[in-house]
Amino acid sequence: MDANIISRAIEPDILELLHQGKFDAVHTQIEKKLKWSIWNFFKKSKAKANFAYRILQSCLNKSIKPSEYSRISRLDFKGDCLSEIMELHRILLVIEDYAKAPEIERLVSLTLLECIRDGAIYIENNVKDHPQHGISAKIWIAGSSLRLRADELAGYFMDKRDEQSTLEAVFLIAKLTNSIMSHYPDLVASDMVRVALQLEKMGNKEKAKPFFNAVALDFPSLLDAIEEEALNNSQVTEDDYLVTKSLIQALEGLKRLGENIDEETLKKAISILELLKKADENNEYR
Repeated sequence: MDANIISRAIEPDILELLHQGKFDAVHTQIEKKLKWSIWNFFKKSKAKANFAYRILQSCLNKSIKPSEYSRISRLDFKGDCLSEIMELHRILLVIEDYAKAPEIERLVSLTLLECIRDGAIYIENNVKDHPQHGISAKIWIAGSSLRLRADELAGYFMDKRDEQSTLEAVFLIAKLTNSIMSHYPDLVASDMVRVALQLEKMGNKEKAKPFFNAVALDFPSLLDAIEEEALNNSQVTEDDYLVTKSLIQALEGLKRLGENIDEETLKKAISILELLKKADENNEYR
């Protein structure tokens, strides 16, 4: 585990104790912290990471139901929820590295997933007429940060071979992308395909089809412009590569699932992908 995970935490002393498996000492330190936070409240000082450590305490006690975490403590999505979610993610990484408390680790991971889910709903509800009338910087930053946390959590669940939680995490990635980044076709396409592939992997073929189909229908119109850039060997970007690759994956996915597809579009996309690779052979995105 990267030492910075603990050193950069809001409460590194508590995370160090957690990493050592000294759960009684963690409880004691959290109680002291929460009492100090109450005192700071009356002094009108800013309390830090109360949410994350109240959640940790309940996970250690095994008294939390992840979907009902708000009964323990509420996230302030209008305030500094991002630092709380980041701290809870650090807690997960520390308890994972400790590797001797799988039940507690599971509770922390599922609670973090629920926090991101509620955050995604908040972002969706507070995006107004985007992209027609823009989006506030605060909402965009929050959504972008939540998307990153969801992506990290998806990787965590994949490593654990937890297919259902992986699906929920990649769905939240796509949800956040469509809420605040719908003008980025590369992200929209790749995130939709990622959901579809996970559904297909889990055997949910009928549910996978709409996600594949959304990409198969919406993105062929971009191929001509991408092809022109590739042929002219100019302005070839990672975005071009991701859009083209995602379209291929979507069409091939529909074909695997027994759907009729436009074979000419698939052939064209495959040809363009090869052009993109040749246009920039040293690009990291290949």
